Amino acid sequence: MPIQLTPPQPAIPAPPRHPAPSTSGWLTRYRTGPGPARHTLVAFPWSGAGLSAYHSWIPLLPQGIDLVSVTLPGRDDRRDEDPVTKLTPQLVDTITEALLAHIGDSDTAVALFGHSFGALLAHAVAVRLQEHRHCPQAVIVSGSRAPMVRPPHPLHLLGDRELLAKLTDMGGLPPRLRRHEQFLRGWLPRVRADLTAAETYWPGKPAVLDCPLHAWSGAADWYAPACAAHRWLELAADATHTTFPGGHFFISGPRGATALLQALRWPRPAVVRPLRLLQSQPLLSRRRGA
Repeated sequence: MPIQLTPPQPAIPAPPRHPAPSTSGWLTRYRTGPGPARHTLVAFPWSGAGLSAYHSWIPLLPQGIDLVSVTLPGRDDRRDEDPVTKLTPQLVDTITEALLAHIGDSDTAVALFGHSFGALLAHAVAVRLQEHRHCPQAVIVSGSRAPMVRPPHPLHLLGDRELLAKLTDMGGLPPRLRRHEQFLRGWLPRVRADLTAAETYWPGKPAVLDCPLHAWSGAADWYAPACAAHRWLELAADATHTTFPGGHFFISGPRGATALLQALRWPRPAVVRPLRLLQSQPLLSRRRGA
């Protein structure tokens, strides 16, 4: 479920030594080095977030990795469009088609990452890619309940004041912005729309992925507690659930990029900081239905 940590910003260019980002409506691509990419990381934003969500990761990704950010309606260059309020098969199909067009016939390794609302989207798109025989190398779902688990703490029905208090408590809204009326007028409806889409998403028991799935939780995350994320283990033949220190936004800063590259076994970032894991529960070669 996440929320924008900073006010909406225009698309932020990649570091100067890299080509400028390219966009295709739904996708924004950042190159992290010259020549063809060996790996492509597709990142799905949390509730209310836009292109700036994973921008801090760009300098940490080694050359040869493309970062492709999914841009949903209602933010950045699509701010004049109405945000989605339902995670529908049509939405999943549209994003999947954009990714398939982007991937083409390339043999680049593709991984999907999503946090909160983005985790539910990433998993749904991964299932659809698998149906198209383009199963990702891996999927990482962070800060989210498993899709067949009811939301432990639905927020989209709260009044504005109560919702703002909850978002601030989660770390998704700095206290200084609670009185920034112009910012809140644009941001709060977008967050509520995304929360509605995330918290009303109920696909039953989704298909099992053939690729590895890594589920991440924050130990102090009351919105998506580890017990609600644990059932992600049922949705891949090879699955792990790892708990990190921190609340809902435990992936903030270099920790997220470092942990991601370690999980994918892709090239390490320029600066690797040791991670302290609270709990790791691997399920290797888990049989379907077990």
